[in-house]
Amino acid sequence: MMAQQVWGKNTAAKETPEPSIEYKIQNLKQSVSEVYKYELLTTNQYLKQMELVLDIFNELSEILANQ
Repeated sequence: MMAQQVWGKNTAAKETPEPSIEYKIQNLKQSVSEVYKYELLTTNQYLKQMELVLDIFNELSEILANQ
């Protein structure tokens, strides 16, 4: 998920605010909770959860690298 989007050839890149790591973790918890609640795990749910986990790990690694 890229935070930057380009809106045309001659326009400047516009940044969309990226959700905080706390928001991503909360979103992951909610997603896992829903899976447990309904005991259903589709490929789409699994992929969304894995994407969140990878985003969280990437953000944490960047934070640690910059310390």
